[in-house]
This record gives sequence, structure tokens and C-alpha cells, in this order.
Amino acid sequence: MVSPAAGSVALVTFPFSDLSGSKLRPAIVLDSVVALLKGGASHRD
Repeated sequence: MVSPAAGSVALVTFPFSDLSGSKLRPAIVLDSVVALLKGGASHRD
């Protein structure tokens, strides 16, 4: 198995919040941490 390089995009299986299933999502590899790429804008009040 090949480890992706830092800064590359990888497909990662992320579970749903209720753990009923999961979905393949793109993520950026940050050294030994993976950051989820989320589409759309988020809004906080």
C-alpha cells in the first residue's frame, strides 16, 4: 500500500454522524492528518 504525499487529494470513507453508513469523500493529506473537503459554504450565527 502506498502512502499519499502531503498536499495530495485522496478519497477517504467518512461515516455518517449516526453511523448508519458512510460515503467516499475527497480529502487533503496534511502530513499525518487528513482534512475533509466540504462543498458549499457554511454559515454560523
